[in-house]
Amino acid sequence: MIIVTGHLVVDPADRDRVVELSREAVVAARATTGCIDFAVSTDSAEPDRVNISERWTDREALDRFRGSGPEGEVGGLIRSFAVDEYEVTSDDSGADGIRALLDARVAAVGAKDLDGLSSLLAQDLESFNVLPPHRAQGREPVLEAARGWFDGYASDIGYDVHDLRIATSGAVGFAAFLYRVSGTLTSGDEVVMWVRATLGCERRDGRWVVTHDHESVPWDAETGQGVLTL
Repeated sequence: MIIVTGHLVVDPADRDRVVELSREAVVAARATTGCIDFAVSTDSAEPDRVNISERWTDREALDRFRGSGPEGEVGGLIRSFAVDEYEVTSDDSGADGIRALLDARVAAVGAKDLDGLSSLLAQDLESFNVLPPHRAQGREPVLEAARGWFDGYASDIGYDVHDLRIATSGAVGFAAFLYRVSGTLTSGDEVVMWVRATLGCERRDGRWVVTHDHESVPWDAETGQGVLTL
């Protein structure tokens, strides 16, 4: 894994402008194969500083994305910069990639972002869901179900991951966890629901995607109700 970290020094009056002008690059980087994370943000202590943080699966992925440096208006606003690169070789790199995938999944669900969710799923995904369809093959049935799920909420959707366990070997990994869904439905009803999940993931073309998604809730045969609570 390649980590790029550093900062730009700009006129305090230009700082927010620099961050806004960087938005397109951030979106493009996060959509690039091999990008684990990419962020450009203001500093909380120094008004003339803009922080940069990048994580890439490998050098090749970074080099494919990187151009010759700041261009256009952004380059003209930078007074100076300090950026360092680090190559991390660790057995935890696969776990880091899956953890980043889950962070992106939480963000996509919370924002009801179908495109963001779609980018995390393999085309040949196999899934066993709590809500219909209870078994689906391929990405499209899952996205269609997610669209209906998103549309059922008047509020943002809370999606909190708990008790996460990750195991990886090479380009294959598994994540097991509980997650708590919360929010307000269009009917006005409040929802708080716990679900258990196991994701099978593969690293393809330098990035982790979900290839198998199994979600469930223990069932009480006498009451006909789910019983997973914390």
